[in-house]
Parts: sequence; C-alpha cells; structure tokens
Amino acid sequence: MIDLSSGFFWADDNGETVKFDLLFSFKGESDGNTYIVYTANEEDEDGNVMVYASYFNEEKYGTKLKNIEDDKMFDIINAMLVIAVENAEKDADGNNIKEEE
Repeated sequence: MIDLSSGFFWADDNGETVKFDLLFSFKGESDGNTYIVYTANEEDEDGNVMVYASYFNEEKYGTKLKNIEDDKMFDIINAMLVIAVENAEKDADGNNIKEEE
C-alpha cells in the first residue's frame, strides 16, 4: 500500500507539479478501492478551500487516480467530509473553537 500521509505530487493540466495534502482516506468494503480526499490548499473565488476526492485500486489500476462516478459513494465521502470539518472546529475537549457566523 502506498503511503500518502505526507501528501503527494501530481501534474496538473498544464504539466506543473502540484503538492496535495491528504485529508483522509478509507478502503471501500465492497469494492476494495481506496478512496482519498485531498487538497492543494487553494481557495475558490468565495474563499473556500478546494477539496477533491478520487479513488484507486492498486490491484486493478495501480496507483492511477480515478474519478468517483458513483453517486452513493460521493454522498458517503461528502458526509465524512462534513464530519471531519465539524471535528476540526472542536478542541480536544469537544468544545467549539469556531464562532458561529
């Protein structure tokens, strides 16, 4: 299994190398795919950090990242991302550290 914990580099559409940080990953129980959620820490025009999700299956495709086309899996990843954001907004004791807007 490849180690993405320290991030990974990928060439963008212009051939420039971009460093991505892994936010989280998990192995699909039914398909054996490894799903990853990652960011280059870039913001969109509204100031939101852009986050991406892909999958790979070393046995079937090697480490080539594939687009997620399954709506059910996309919904699962989205729900996990919401939980990760909520947890990131809490301190070690579970208290909110981000003020409500």
